[in-house]
Amino acid sequence: MKTPAPQTKSDKPGKKPLPKLDNKDLSKSGFWLSHLLTILATVIGVYLAAQAGLSQALIFDTLQTKQNNYYLRSSLYAELADNTALLNAYNHDVLKKGVSVDTIKLRNPRLSSYVWESMKFSPTTLETPTYFLTQTRRFYADVNEIIHKVEQGQYGSQHASSLLQQHLDTMNNEVLPKLQASATALTVELQKYDVVVDLQDEVK
Repeated sequence: MKTPAPQTKSDKPGKKPLPKLDNKDLSKSGFWLSHLLTILATVIGVYLAAQAGLSQALIFDTLQTKQNNYYLRSSLYAELADNTALLNAYNHDVLKKGVSVDTIKLRNPRLSSYVWESMKFSPTTLETPTYFLTQTRRFYADVNEIIHKVEQGQYGSQHASSLLQQHLDTMNNEVLPKLQASATALTVELQKYDVVVDLQDEVK
């Protein structure tokens, strides 16, 4: 009678043999994981670069707009200051002296409005505070109306002088100082980004 052969560990009932690890499977898994990480890193890198590029583009555009508006405000200030000085002399030398209507017509101040008219076609104008646009528009309209009416004899020279002086006082004491201050404030903002503005840039 034969004795039964002894059972080995692998022959024990209820237990399955462990699968053998294949190095090829491990290398394939590592390959795909490496590629997935590379793709993920690339996507993140492109996204961050795009965000940084967009941010820089927006900053550049903002600085360019501020720089253009600085030159616009400075030019408007210079034109208004010149016209105000001209009207001051006109009021003092003509209207306040009570000269004839014919003399008043001959001494028409002929205001310059090149900058103001050019601003109608500049997109930078919309970046200028409404206060300055409104005050400038009213100044030109009211002053030209006073000049027209005194030349037509509808206003006496003394009455015209009084009205004109009110507009000159507002321009000299309120509008021009605020306009100059606003241009200066823009230079401070631009200097934070090392952007230097100089009204003499184009003539150096």
